[in-house]
Amino acid sequence: MITMRTISNIKRKFRVLEDNGGGLTLFVWDEQGENIVFAHSGYEYNPGSLCQDLDALAHDDDPLTWDGNEEFLFDEYDNMYFSTKEIVSNDDIYYNDMGVAGTLEFCS
Repeated sequence: MITMRTISNIKRKFRVLEDNGGGLTLFVWDEQGENIVFAHSGYEYNPGSLCQDLDALAHDDDPLTWDGNEEFLFDEYDNMYFSTKEIVSNDDIYYNDMGVAGTLEFCS
């Protein structure tokens, strides 16, 4: 389970979005917070893997070394952001905005 303590240790800008179909997508920006350098979707199919990736970010793991970078999503962020719910970011964990997939990932 991810806590605000873990979230506060993540230095890179990141966002976790949940769409209306329960899809969970993680976006991570470069160290300056200007450009997306990592995006991965499908976390809902492997519960716990998103929390593991966030924990790795909190321990300064470099997402550029991870498998599963879906670069085609970089250009989709703006469209996705306005058609999904932001459920976790550097600022907070938004429990009230979570659907079933987010709740299973972050509340169990």
